[in-house]
Amino acid sequence: MKCRVTCWVAGKVFTVDGYAANYAEAREGAKAQHSNACILSVKAVFR
Repeated sequence: MKCRVTCWVAGKVFTVDGYAANYAEAREGAKAQHSNACILSVKAVFR
């Protein structure tokens, strides 16, 4: 499924979109791209 992970770094909020089998995998993918980010939310994108 396509997931949208909302991250926070140094006062900036941004999203990372990607494909993952589940929410945990989506979190891991976002942390791999932005290792110092704090994950705020993970949700499925249907559009």
